[in-house]
Amino acid sequence: MGKLAKPDRSRQTRSVLVETALKVFNDVGYWGTDSNALAREAGYSPGTFYRHFVDKRAIFIAAYQAWSAAEEELLRARMLRAKEKELDRAGTFVDFLIEHHGRWRTFRSSTRALAAGDGELQRAVREHRRRHLAVLGDLLGRREIARGLVVLYTLDGLSDALANGEPKHLGVSAREVTDRVRGMVGNGAASALRRG
Repeated sequence: MGKLAKPDRSRQTRSVLVETALKVFNDVGYWGTDSNALAREAGYSPGTFYRHFVDKRAIFIAAYQAWSAAEEELLRARMLRAKEKELDRAGTFVDFLIEHHGRWRTFRSSTRALAAGDGELQRAVREHRRRHLAVLGDLLGRREIARGLVVLYTLDGLSDALANGEPKHLGVSAREVTDRVRGMVGNGAASALRRG
């Protein structure tokens, strides 16, 4: 095999930089690294980093978009398996988000902090939520967009609280909290089916 063509090599370099940044941001957070360290961790020089990204913020946004796309793909695959096996799809949705967000706790924490003052990242987060609302629309019914949004915001906050061990520190079991949210989403899905 010959060398990769320049556009393919450039795309591959960018992809490695983004994957590495995503891992590092989840390990040490946004403020725990810099663009030079990200470049070196990916096996590239800082100059290579700057050919692809203007700064650390730019690669963070690219990493968020990659994370969002991967999460959506994993979620849809999990929901499809639940449907094929006639499992509780609402519970599958809740469990997936809690588990996935728990694995990405530090990255999500950085995302929340940065999004507070960054319009571009806020738009990326809103787009991510739109895709989740589409999945919830399948569960709850298309007319239940407000209910879907309440579920989504509840799950976001709950996922973060569970990832940080907050229920345990408040004397409540994580399982009990998760079961209550599963019930909330499941009841919404059941009532949507009855109305449908």
